Order: sequence, then C-alpha cells, then structure tokens
Amino acid sequence: MMYGVGVDAGSEHRETADVPRISQALRIEREGRITQGELARRLGVPQNYVSRWETGARPIKLDDLERIEAAVEIPKGTILRRAGYVDDPTDARTMIAGDPRLNPPERNAVLLAYDGAVAATAAITAKRARK
Repeated sequence: MMYGVGVDAGSEHRETADVPRISQALRIEREGRITQGELARRLGVPQNYVSRWETGARPIKLDDLERIEAAVEIPKGTILRRAGYVDDPTDARTMIAGDPRLNPPERNAVLLAYDGAVAATAAITAKRARK
C-alpha cells in the first residue's frame, strides 16, 4: 500500500499521489536539524538520495521514512502528518512522551509544564463560564 506521496510500503497496490507534499515535509523537518550530508551519513546512503527524496525525484519507501525520522530524531509519523496524509489523533501528552529528542528528566519537565498549562486553561474557561 502506498502511504502519502511517494511513500511505498512495498505491496502490489499503489495509489498515485502528489510527490511534492512528502518531499517538502521531509525537507522542512530536516532543515535546521541536520544537513542533507549528515542525514545521508546516518542512513548510510549517498547524499544525492536525500536530495532526490527532497525534490521528489526519488520515491520514499515506508521503511526509509521510518529510518529518516529516527535519523533526524523526530517522532515516528511526523513527516506524514506534516504532509497531510495522516490525521493526528494522538494527544499532546503521547507526543511528548514519545519524543526521542527528550531524555527522561526533560520529558517529565515538559509534561509537567503541559499539564500545568492545560489545568490553567481549564480553570480560566470554567471561571468565564460561571460569569
């Protein structure tokens, strides 16, 4: 089954899709984190593979996409969500808990801050509703 744009899971059924969306999502997620060359090194592929993935000249297989996300250190599914191919039913706590860039103390701090913000927002909303 083909997931999103140019993302081939390897089965016989394939859908045609708009290649630039997944390519652009990959570029956006990679830029500012690592270079094309560094991503290629981490994946053990030639740098022109990364360039061709980002321009849409080379389809991205689902296996490659998972490896790319791990190499860029972003949560699994980030590129497909950015490209608009996956609805994101995952709540913020799950995303924070699964973020590979956070070590356990950082993860706990972010979760505490998030929970505090949610509680504060709920309190403000409840106060407004009573008025």
